[in-house]
Order: sequence, then C-alpha cells, then structure tokens
Amino acid sequence: MAETYQLFIGGQWRDSGNGHTMPAINPFNQQTWAHIPVATPADVADGNADRMALLETTDNGKVIREARTQMGYAARVYRFFAGYADKIWGNVIP
Repeated sequence: MAETYQLFIGGQWRDSGNGHTMPAINPFNQQTWAHIPVATPADVADGNADRMALLETTDNGKVIREARTQMGYAARVYRFFAGYADKIWGNVIP
C-alpha cells in the first residue's frame, strides 16, 4: 500500500492547499509507492527568505545583499534543475 506524505510548513505537517498529490513511482516495478503533495504557490510563499539569507551569509560569508537576492529566486532554480531529471539524453557540449 502506498503511503501518503504531507508538506512540512511552519513547523506542522499538512496537506497542500488544494489537496492535490502526485504518485511516486518505483522505477524497478513501476508501482506507486507513495503519494506526494503538490504544493501550491501559497504553500511555498517564502516568508523566511530574509532568515535564509542571514543563515547563508553567516555560514559562508556571502554578502547579505547578494544572499537576499538569491533567496528570492532559489525555488525557481530548484524547480528548473528538478525538471531536467527526466531529460537526460546523453548529449555533451564540447
């Protein structure tokens, strides 16, 4: 039986704002092993961007102005690269 997961937001586990989930498929047997919540934009609105920027600055000495800017688009960067997980064609740029 597939397990259903929740989002961890604000120190609490909860369903996505619209209740939608997507299946996680085991590549070996093609069976659904879990249901993962599909977060809405409201679910991931980053109210902690300033704190994350401060943590990043304290951790590695990055300029706070630069870290704040980067926290503003960090989710887009993760989404961009996560989208390439199923697009590996074997091409190499010389």
